[in-house]
Amino acid sequence: MKVVTTAYFEKESTLTDAEWFERMGISLKTLGTSVKIKSNNSRMGSGYSFSSTSRYSLEPVVVNGFPTKVSTLSTNNAKAQKRMLTIYVPAGSKMDIETKFSDVQLPSGIGDVLLDITNGNLEAENLNKLRLRSKYSNANVRDIKEAEIEFSNGRFSANNIDDLDIESKYATIEMASAKKIKMISTNDEFEVEDVTDITGRKNYGNLRITRLSGSLELDGSNADIKVRNVGSNVKLIKVDNRYADIRIPLRDTKNYSVEFLGSYSTVYADFEKKPVEVTEADITALSKNTTSGNLNSTPLAITTKPSQGTVSTGAVSGTAPAQSSHMTVTGKITAATVPGTLLLNRSGSSTPVKFTGTGGDGKGIKIDMKCQNCTVDFK
Repeated sequence: MKVVTTAYFEKESTLTDAEWFERMGISLKTLGTSVKIKSNNSRMGSGYSFSSTSRYSLEPVVVNGFPTKVSTLSTNNAKAQKRMLTIYVPAGSKMDIETKFSDVQLPSGIGDVLLDITNGNLEAENLNKLRLRSKYSNANVRDIKEAEIEFSNGRFSANNIDDLDIESKYATIEMASAKKIKMISTNDEFEVEDVTDITGRKNYGNLRITRLSGSLELDGSNADIKVRNVGSNVKLIKVDNRYADIRIPLRDTKNYSVEFLGSYSTVYADFEKKPVEVTEADITALSKNTTSGNLNSTPLAITTKPSQGTVSTGAVSGTAPAQSSHMTVTGKITAATVPGTLLLNRSGSSTPVKFTGTGGDGKGIKIDMKCQNCTVDFK
């Protein structure tokens, strides 16, 4: 292994390499097949552990007459007095890096990388496996076979990741392609051009997919989801969301089936929306996804069979005549058992709370969606 750095000094030095490293705050320790390198003991410093190629870089530190630690520099001058530390280790090495206020560059040919970075930037080529914890940092990587990422308050960009497990918040996530994504995302801008399968939870923010070719299974709230193209091999789209705008275009899809459940929603579609009886389980599911258990403010039109329909609490205007199939319920409904079809009037249009729809023979893509207070576009 080889460690190279640069310092500037005014007079000739007779220090040994070990003395140079000591005065510059760089230490090397060997344990079995592992080498631990530590730079700067101050809060501005970084630590790196390598077990058995890497280039790690800061920019050169300027010293006055003799090597000095960054910790001896004033805070105001620390930014201008950085150093470049280049570490050469065998190809295929496993790396464990912890760094703050520094930039990291990783070339191709590295095996596995564990990186914890704060207030820095990461540039990486092709990697076998990346385990990344990042705060207030930016990362730009090429191709990765497997990645486990915790990322907050920054921008993450990737070319291709075969298998991605990511937990992110208050970040921008961009990638060209991925085979499999498992995500927990909070208030992110998350965009991927090509993805086969994506699962997880998305709260707040946006998810944009240019091409979906396998399946999508997501739950969450206040998260807009927009798919630009649905591939012919997509088998399942399952969404449980609320207070969101969702776009899943089916205009180029020949065969599909849709099951939808959600109150106070508007759905645009070219297929016929066939109302379905709302069950007790459906009402329970809707109440779990509502911050308040009261259905009020907006009148509900409940279609029932003659003389059927019970409301445990609430004001009922009129009765359900034997020859009529409609009754109007207003006020506060805390619990209800209503065999029939629940309809919601919104903005002058009537959208069934629960409906099904099909395209072609209905044997292609299956779409299972629960979404309250949503605008959904299937066109």
